[in-house]
Amino acid sequence: MKILASADWNPLAFALGGPEIVILLFLLAIPAVLAVIILVIVRATRGSGPPPVAPIPQASGERLRELDALREQKLITEDEYQERRKAILGDI
Repeated sequence: MKILASADWNPLAFALGGPEIVILLFLLAIPAVLAVIILVIVRATRGSGPPPVAPIPQASGERLRELDALREQKLITEDEYQERRKAILGDI
C-alpha cells in the first residue's frame, strides 16, 4: 500500500473514481429537477383563481316577473317579451 503525500492528495480524485461520480451527479440532480417541476406547476396555477361557478337557475315564476318588469320599464319590446316568455314557459 502506497502512502500519499499531502501534495498528492486530492479528496475528489481519491474518493470519486468511476461510477461514484455518476452516482453523485445523479443524486445532486434529483432535487434540482424536482425544484424545476414544482416551479413550473406553481407558475402555471398562479392567478388562475377558482373555476367559475355556474349560475343558479331561477324559478320560472321569478324569471317571468323579471321579464314583466323589463317590459313595464320599456327595456324590451313586446316582441322580445313574447319570445322570451315562450322560452321560459318552454323550459317548464
